[in-house]
Amino acid sequence: MNSKPKPPGAPNTITEDRSSMRKEGRACAARNKVITLTIGLLAMLATLPVAAQTRTVDSTAERRTPIRELQRLPGRTIVLRVKDTVENTFVRPQVRILTAEERAAKAFTPATFDITYTGFSAQAQAAFQAAVDIWSQLISSPATIRVSAVWEPLGTGVLGSAGANSYWIIGGSIYPDALADAVFGSDVGSGDFDINASFNSTFTDWYMGTDGATPPGQYDLMSVVLHELGHGLGFLGTMLVDDGTDTDECDGIDGNGCWGWGSGSPGIYDRFTQDNSAVFLINTGVYANPSAALGAALTSTNVFFSGANTVTANGGMRAELYAPGAWDQGSSYAHLDEDAFPAGTASSLMTPFLGSAEVIHDPGPVTLGLFEDIGWEVNAGLIFTDGFESGNTSAWSSAVP
Repeated sequence: MNSKPKPPGAPNTITEDRSSMRKEGRACAARNKVITLTIGLLAMLATLPVAAQTRTVDSTAERRTPIRELQRLPGRTIVLRVKDTVENTFVRPQVRILTAEERAAKAFTPATFDITYTGFSAQAQAAFQAAVDIWSQLISSPATIRVSAVWEPLGTGVLGSAGANSYWIIGGSIYPDALADAVFGSDVGSGDFDINASFNSTFTDWYMGTDGATPPGQYDLMSVVLHELGHGLGFLGTMLVDDGTDTDECDGIDGNGCWGWGSGSPGIYDRFTQDNSAVFLINTGVYANPSAALGAALTSTNVFFSGANTVTANGGMRAELYAPGAWDQGSSYAHLDEDAFPAGTASSLMTPFLGSAEVIHDPGPVTLGLFEDIGWEVNAGLIFTDGFESGNTSAWSSAVP
């Protein structure tokens, strides 16, 4: 996909030149402070606040003064949940792994992943690697993307959870670790994990094959891994709705919405989200941060992602996000809407639920458009599994029957 101009009415704060940031990053080490967010094991449980802690990321040898000093805050994971329906659908992978000759001809360097497995069987690792192979052909990064993958008990009905290991402010926006590396042009985390992902070891209905033949009553692990890696790579924002129990979410007032995790900066994902009237949710002239108005908008069932590449990939329409009437921590706002992108459709991977016999082995054009909007370099020279080649996603549906 080629870069598209920003949507009309986009705020001036999204005028950062990502290309120049990449060049600057290659010439010097990271020069911002980190918001290191402790990733919780369960999205539905708020983690306890931790003591303020800062970390300096050096700039050049001549300039080592940090630009900002930010408090370390607890993080939250995003989850994928079981849907008790039999779907019998298969979204096939739309691109194949390029040969070394094809990669050289396209001047596109596939992302490199380094996975550390804990508790995985050989069969589960094979399913995980198959999902990694797909993502690696679609995005590029100058730094190795390091993933901690843990096979462990999760909540009832939770298939997997994932989030970034840490978050960084670059150009006034919060970026998850792997995306920060890609945008800045170097490994800002100095070898730390970029993504923490967990998969439910107590769930007994896994299908661990990679052939798409998941039977009714079983859930496709490869699809779940592809989904969770999507969150770790950046399909998530900082918006929250407070449940009134404490101030760890917003301000302790039930129903108030907020963004930025107390930093004053929005997530890069947040910069593209709008209400039903195309008002940006970070527009504090309409939605104070925090406020009841923002909380109501986030639970209005009408929240959309408005990035230009996303809109193009979605047939000229903004992509509807999952925004149920009651805030669902770990699911709301960080997924595409289940009804707008139902099982079997090309962009159904990043919805909040997965049914049995529902196989999704491709991120889909809408998710790739969103990734390009938030700053990923997306492979514009795709070679589809039937040999068709195009950088135009209008040909997507004809690539594989």
